[in-house]
Amino acid sequence: MEETFESPLSESSIDFIQNHDLNEKESDHESDLEQNNKIFYSALLILFYSSGLSQNSFKIVCDFLKIINETKLSVQVPSNLDQTFSKLNLYSKSDLFTKEWLCNKCQKVFDNIENKLRNLCPDCGLKLQIDYKLCIESQLRTIFIANKLETFVYSNQTNEFIRDINDGMIYQDILEKEKSNFFTFLLNTDGISLSEKSRLSIWPIFLTINELPIEKRFCLQNVIVAGLSVSFGKPNMDNLLGLIKNDLLKLEYGFSINIDGYQNYKFFLMAAVFDKPARAAVLNVINSYGYFGCIKCYQKGQRLMLTK
Repeated sequence: MEETFESPLSESSIDFIQNHDLNEKESDHESDLEQNNKIFYSALLILFYSSGLSQNSFKIVCDFLKIINETKLSVQVPSNLDQTFSKLNLYSKSDLFTKEWLCNKCQKVFDNIENKLRNLCPDCGLKLQIDYKLCIESQLRTIFIANKLETFVYSNQTNEFIRDINDGMIYQDILEKEKSNFFTFLLNTDGISLSEKSRLSIWPIFLTINELPIEKRFCLQNVIVAGLSVSFGKPNMDNLLGLIKNDLLKLEYGFSINIDGYQNYKFFLMAAVFDKPARAAVLNVINSYGYFGCIKCYQKGQRLMLTK
């Protein structure tokens, strides 16, 4: 006869142990979840402070993450901006801007470099200047349509007083030749330093459309960013200006816009405005305070000692 052994634990004791194990697992799960949340929130703070996001931009990021979490979308997250453009396959990044590296010592231009963080010339080891040329035509089309520039009325009436740039002689010469369906640009650039202790400077090149009303002409949404130069010290503007010049020459032949039928519109750069340091950088001449700094004559000039 077989002997049967009964468990020393009652059924209620077994239920208590099982429930205790479940509670411990739930507690461990809640603890892991809380720890994961802390890590995630810390990562968001690192993103906020390291990337220079505004609070509004940070809120947009959080809202986007909530959508991803709630919908439980299975998506492949891109590793950088280049991969985002390539995955969309809508347009190439080169349609928006081109990027080149320039060595001011070697006078060499590079389409690409191996280490973009160090940003050093592979030949001489000096810091490289970075030139960005943005697409002028795409910005121009947006501004043209938004401001209904096709309705602009030209006037060839000469005025005794110059009220705006279209009263000037150069503009009137263009008007006499083209008659209609043309617009003109004003170019401007100036350098800004990130801080007093930093040699890093940024030089944006802007274009404004002279036919826009003066109160709208210099609004941010109506200003074209033609290029951007980032350098340590005074930049060499020749390379970037050469790239922009090629685009401007193409715009002199014009492009077609479909507004109640296709029309061809031409665009001309007719003037530029700079302060004296920017003028020297653009024209590649000596600053006004240096020898041979005058752009109107060949006089060397004389250096004088200032006394209090």
